[in-house]
Amino acid sequence: MRHRAHDRATPSPARAAAAAAAAALALMALGLQACVSVYRPPTLTGAARAEPEHPSQGDTLSIDAWPARVPVRNTLRQLRAATPEPATGQAPRHALMGVPIRLSRPVTPMRRTPQILRRIEQELTADALLLSLSRLGPVLPGRTQVRSEGRGSFLFVSTDEPAADPRLAPAAYYKFVSGRVEPLEPEPRRAPALAQPALPQPPADLPAAVMIFEGLPVAAEPGGGGQGGAGPDIATPGTPTPRASTPSAPDADTPDPAVVIQLQRTWFSFYAPLASGADPEPRGLIVLLPGVFGTPADVIDAMVHQFRGRGWAVLRMLSHPSRFTERRAYRVSPDDPSPAARAIAREMSDRAAECAYAVEGVLSHVILERPGLARAPRVLVGMSGGALVLPTVLARDPAAWSAAVLIGGGADWLSVALRSNYASLINAFTFVWRPDPPEPPGADAAGQAAASAPAQVVPTAAQRQALSDHYLANAPLDPIHTARLLRELPTLFVHASADRAVPADLGDRLWDAAGRPERWSIGVGHELLFLTLPWHAARLADWVGAAALRSPEPAPGPTPAGAPSALGS
Repeated sequence: MRHRAHDRATPSPARAAAAAAAAALALMALGLQACVSVYRPPTLTGAARAEPEHPSQGDTLSIDAWPARVPVRNTLRQLRAATPEPATGQAPRHALMGVPIRLSRPVTPMRRTPQILRRIEQELTADALLLSLSRLGPVLPGRTQVRSEGRGSFLFVSTDEPAADPRLAPAAYYKFVSGRVEPLEPEPRRAPALAQPALPQPPADLPAAVMIFEGLPVAAEPGGGGQGGAGPDIATPGTPTPRASTPSAPDADTPDPAVVIQLQRTWFSFYAPLASGADPEPRGLIVLLPGVFGTPADVIDAMVHQFRGRGWAVLRMLSHPSRFTERRAYRVSPDDPSPAARAIAREMSDRAAECAYAVEGVLSHVILERPGLARAPRVLVGMSGGALVLPTVLARDPAAWSAAVLIGGGADWLSVALRSNYASLINAFTFVWRPDPPEPPGADAAGQAAASAPAQVVPTAAQRQALSDHYLANAPLDPIHTARLLRELPTLFVHASADRAVPADLGDRLWDAAGRPERWSIGVGHELLFLTLPWHAARLADWVGAAALRSPEPAPGPTPAGAPSALGS
């Protein structure tokens, strides 16, 4: 009996280790709570506010930043090859993603090259499978997922508990889909970023999906509007018409096509407020933007719970658009990095624009389902990669937001990609520094010149700086430019002063560009910042509630298609 009593009184090594670990975590939490330094900006009059660093007209940047786009349905349809109708001589109408378009010339079939077939398989198969599943039976709320070989996954907007929000019935589950027309062969030669075209207002059943035509100007055909006003007719006199086609057998008389349609998938989940009191309406809407591969569940679930418990509805982006981390390689010439810098700026700006389009689209869908949220406060909360794109998401329609919280963010996407200790893990961008090959003396010497192409070199600090300078000059959607719009609303930064994933000095640059708002600085790295974030969740939620009270009423909804945004005219 004595031995048994002694065994009960003496903890096992495993229990002792667990208790020690728990005590260490508790002490670490207390230590981190104590080492948080808080910066609160002084109250300034309008005349004393710092002037923005970048040229502007009024309260908007005078740049044409947003890629051209047209609305599309969230259904998968293929555009068949077409020829003008003999009777009328007019090009027939076809539905690309459900939107009627008019083809001004025949569509060129694609050759069945392995590259194209693999691209189609990765980009289209999972969408078709998901649509088939949705027709066969109900989609499980928040849990239906289809995986593909390519990066990106697929979900519908859903409710966490269907009974808590009956307005979002299974019929309203929604997947944001966008697309692009992208050259495949030869290497893309893309036009500069295009202003958003003035398109007709899309019908009510197309509130959210958009298509991005990259490098090809797109405008509404005069007198367009589709069949019965179902959508715009797309044609631009004097410019190539976007073309899409399905795999077909090679034809010796048919040239290889220039473009292929790529689809985008972005998925969100909607959480109704936790029931409390007699007020059935949410006090507002929180839009959570996660990290590149999703913020850890324990971290973001704690945030969602705190907001819902305080009466907020939460719209959570479960992951960024599927091309957000697509791998791209760039050859950079040490003698002239500007061509590579322009290409990098277009790609990075386009990926951020896709995040902004996704939030704009799904937000309009949720407001359509929940009209009570139309004039309620709306707050953007970005974490890590979500904080990197938050200023650009906000810039899509600044008047729609009441406050913003940026956790572990930074400015200058190129510098983040070059310097992050996650660069090799994410592997989204590869930079090969190689001098330009010498000009061959004649066509017959081309092979010899290729064989003697210059070897890869290690860039100097000055060459890296030149690449960065050229990039920032051509990246109007980078947060170094869009962060100035944060000066117009209550903003909170949560900063890790030892961050290496999003280098801490780039977080300082973003804070400076935003006008140095309130900031909580914690003396840890990126991982510990988010590991300890649940301990700050209640305090963050309290800050958001207070900020929403002192912010003006937001605009009733996202900017309609065709209206100018804060970054484009």
